[in-house]
Amino acid sequence: MRLPFHSDGARMKRTLRLTLAFLLATWLLVLGGPGGPATAVARATTSESDHNLAALRLFNRVVLLVKDHYVDPDRFHPQQMLLSALDHVEKRIAEVLVDESDALATGKVVVTVGQKTRSFDISKVHSLWDMSFRLRDIFAFIEKNLVSTEDTREIEYAAINGMLATLDPHSNLLDPEQYTDMKMHTRGEFGGLGFVVSMRDGKLTVMKVLKGTPAHRGGILPRDVITRIEDESTVNMDLTDAVNRLRGKPGTKVTFYVARKSFPKERPFTLTRARIEIASIDPVKLLDGNVGYIRITNFQGNTPRDLKKALRNLREQAGGDLKGLVLDLRGNPGGLLEQAVEVADLFVPEGTIVSTVGMSNKLRQRKQATRPGTETELPLVVLIDHHSASASEIVSGAIKNLDRGVVIGSQSFGKGSVQVLYDLFDESALKLTIAQYLTPGDVSIQEVGITPDIRLRPTLVSKRRVMLFAPRLSMREKDLEEAIAKDVAGAAPGTTPRLALGGVEKDRQKPVATLDFLREPPPEGEELDEFEEPEWKEDFHVSFARELIAKAGAPTRSAMLEKARPVIAARRKAEAKRIKEAIEALGVDWSAPAQVKVQQPDLAATLRLEGKARAGETVQAALTLTNQGTLPLYRVRAWTETASPPHVPYSRLFDRLEFLFGALPPGSSRTWKVPVELPEDLPSRRELLKVHIEAEGLDEIETLPAEVSVEGLPEPVFAFAVEVDDSEKGNADGRLSPGEEAEVVVVVKNTGAGPALDAVASLKNLENEKVYIRQGRHVIGKLPRNQVARAPMRLDLKPGYDRPLARMRVTVYDRKLGEYTADEIHIPTAPESLPSKAVKGTIRLDSDAPILAWAAEDGEVIAEAGRGALLPVTHRVGSFWRVRFGNGRVGFVSAAHARRLPKARRKARGEIAAVFPHTPPRIVLNAPAEGVTTDAERFKLSGVASDDRQVRDVYVFLNNQKIFFRAHNGEGDPTLPFSTEVPLDEGPNTVVVFARENDDLISRRTLSIYRHPAAIARRGGEEEKGAAPVPGVPAP
Repeated sequence: MRLPFHSDGARMKRTLRLTLAFLLATWLLVLGGPGGPATAVARATTSESDHNLAALRLFNRVVLLVKDHYVDPDRFHPQQMLLSALDHVEKRIAEVLVDESDALATGKVVVTVGQKTRSFDISKVHSLWDMSFRLRDIFAFIEKNLVSTEDTREIEYAAINGMLATLDPHSNLLDPEQYTDMKMHTRGEFGGLGFVVSMRDGKLTVMKVLKGTPAHRGGILPRDVITRIEDESTVNMDLTDAVNRLRGKPGTKVTFYVARKSFPKERPFTLTRARIEIASIDPVKLLDGNVGYIRITNFQGNTPRDLKKALRNLREQAGGDLKGLVLDLRGNPGGLLEQAVEVADLFVPEGTIVSTVGMSNKLRQRKQATRPGTETELPLVVLIDHHSASASEIVSGAIKNLDRGVVIGSQSFGKGSVQVLYDLFDESALKLTIAQYLTPGDVSIQEVGITPDIRLRPTLVSKRRVMLFAPRLSMREKDLEEAIAKDVAGAAPGTTPRLALGGVEKDRQKPVATLDFLREPPPEGEELDEFEEPEWKEDFHVSFARELIAKAGAPTRSAMLEKARPVIAARRKAEAKRIKEAIEALGVDWSAPAQVKVQQPDLAATLRLEGKARAGETVQAALTLTNQGTLPLYRVRAWTETASPPHVPYSRLFDRLEFLFGALPPGSSRTWKVPVELPEDLPSRRELLKVHIEAEGLDEIETLPAEVSVEGLPEPVFAFAVEVDDSEKGNADGRLSPGEEAEVVVVVKNTGAGPALDAVASLKNLENEKVYIRQGRHVIGKLPRNQVARAPMRLDLKPGYDRPLARMRVTVYDRKLGEYTADEIHIPTAPESLPSKAVKGTIRLDSDAPILAWAAEDGEVIAEAGRGALLPVTHRVGSFWRVRFGNGRVGFVSAAHARRLPKARRKARGEIAAVFPHTPPRIVLNAPAEGVTTDAERFKLSGVASDDRQVRDVYVFLNNQKIFFRAHNGEGDPTLPFSTEVPLDEGPNTVVVFARENDDLISRRTLSIYRHPAAIARRGGEEEKGAAPVPGVPAP
């Protein structure tokens, strides 16, 4: 689709493909694309050192495009855009803190970078260019005082995305890597090999092989591990890097090595890349009764062609007698506008399929249906759900509103905006909202979505979980920050809202019918094999759609809905019976008289947690109801609702728990329990709930407040040292020499307050292919506090390596708790080996001496040994003894500190203290680990960060917003005390304190602070005076 855009600046190359993708896919297919190992995606046309942050070249180019082409200029609020740009920068860069409190009122914003602070006047920022000029000054200040080694280009990217975030959720900057991936998926074809890979336990593993591709013909199988690509090891390689190396121009070759259980050793494969297509039509099935089924996963370049081919194949399978089609758009996030129009045009004979309206209603374009080649007589049912977005909504909206087919399922996502991609000079791209689209009848579905003709609601009834009555939650367009409102566009604070761009204002449509159906609970303990394609099964949606076509098939929506009434009624009756039987199978009396006498119920309710309410445990949420009235209640049920917004981590744990009581005679009490599994990484928290109680024939009886508390597990903290054992195939000097194979041992100590549940250490190469990691991952498992474990790994230093150091990154993390420590390590290399000789014996230290990681005076200290300590020796390396100490550890002691004894000892003796050079800073807070509960609006947070070397800085986030930063002045005490006032929202607040030694070595402490809502805080005071507690509200 071409739009007549004009620009005041120089004309630039544009991607003239309108995209309506809801979310950019983040999974990676090894199916190729432009470039291979020799032409990996460039981050920019200039080097990092050439990038001038204060020049804002890319930022200004984006501003120009936004100014000229954005859908609704009334949404421009330059001061807010500037503050949002800085907000994204401070989240990206640790040492940047932006104080924007009352910035809009005072016209001042205070920026801190490390030790420097400066105030900037933003009161005169009234236009987009004012914003840009002011940001130049701010970024010059940031660039001048920046301490970290962050690529300043990434800072500019962050600022651009912060600015765009104020406009709408779908306008954003795609960095070169993201843009390359997006183009690959929208084209639907590229050069590659034809398999899907993922990192599994640090190994590049084949997950799926596509039929008819070079990989399939070459014998590649799921579960194959690709150990190296050409000459480079894939151990802990970035997945994107591996994908780029395997992709390439069709006709070119790539060699990679595969490890397979049936292979005695890794085996090379050389495959020729070919043009691979990503299927957007899958699966295609002929159902009973000659009804076709086609699922479209997304709309890409080849979708219309593949859809026509699938229809032809279905007709052939049906012997020319295809009775109808089920078109499944569930889970389809969108795609390309033109392809969506082509798909709709295949079924709709006439009318406007979609209109696009932009530039404040100045630009309007209609896409009309064409009759040639249209499937006018084939009965059609379209399936949608809350994940069906954008292009999916264009297709389903056209088919519904132009009376062509019936739409069933649930309300769609509600994304009614159009984005265009603009190529930028550094190979990134701007995805900008330039229009809204209207479905036939000029109806905007923005924030509303497509309402199904027949709404299907799945229900669940089992001992572990009930899903019957509570309103369903699902993330839709209206829930996204800065979403463009259906009836408001660009209303600035304090102004009168105006109507949406070109949209006809209509109340949200209601379904013709709603059908609740019983969903079978998933089998307990059954695990899916991620390497096997799941077998397609005809679910309720498909079964009902097939039945609808078989019994009520018609070429128009109105005719099919008219004929569908008895079909719907029969299904509703059958499903209601199944649901009632499932409830009564749980021992609940679900009977009710035809007429329920209206009464004012009198219920007492108590919600409690039974069991140990601690992370990693399963508790029972037990709700007890007592009927204190004089009349019976029928079909009594209840459900919970959390007060926390959905973005708060773990806020849904106690949300939408449903309780079944059934008949409740006067004076009787019933208890229903719901098991709640508490994740092991759940921090201590307190949650405010509402308990909604309902009964047959009555409106909601009552809504009661309740609070639940959960205790988190104490967290591990990992410190480590690194040793190089090159004694087997080297000279045993603890350094790497070209041609050597060595064992690299990461010695890990848990210095935290709690045990590690599943610790893993990994080693990642930061150099070139001459550093070849053979084994780069070691599973430690459980590691109690204050305990030490060894994590051995292996690597080769290939001949020709000419750098003085081999840079690598060590990461130690707990797979269950999410805690980790990472740091860059430097292993020295030596082109010439030191003289080395294997010896046996013992040395005695004549003075206190360090034990070093390698045989050099500048060796990293890994232990301190006291005078008189006895250490077994294995080698004499130059002027150093290679010694053993601890539990299998090795190191080096200068011969100047020791003398050799004739008698050999097996174990070291004396005062030897291990040192862990890579230890994250320690954080001590003025609050208990289990969290704080308060009635106050603010909390005074204070603490101290300490380190064996020096703490660089401390910064604090509150609910994902940075509120504090302090840098060390570099002098005196290496500790860093800190203190700040924390403003609290009602309910749970999450405070995360970070302390850094360097860019990599960072520690964090999470503190949960629960502020009682005002009503409960007041009630707590009344209880202290002797008032009776409110049912359902445990005393805090």
